[in-house]
Amino acid sequence: HGSDPPYATMEHVSGNSWRCDSRLEQRWLDMVESLGLWLPSDAQYAIPGHRTRPDFFYREANAAIYIDGPPHDAPDQAARIGRGRAP
Repeated sequence: HGSDPPYATMEHVSGNSWRCDSRLEQRWLDMVESLGLWLPSDAQYAIPGHRTRPDFFYREANAAIYIDGPPHDAPDQAARIGRGRAP
């Protein structure tokens, strides 16, 4: 069906579960599935030619998803990953 989200099956979610690096990432993936939204095509995907590994990646949309929890809120961690804060 043309309007059905790709990969929207529990099997796909279960297949990606072992690649989640945190409970927060797993909760995000479970939420996306429960809402019937498009599931990512990849988890922990190293984008070729770039020095980044998003938590999830949608190949069809060329979209990277980063699930940053509280440990990433510290100023030194934000600076290390190159995430600036708006004034």
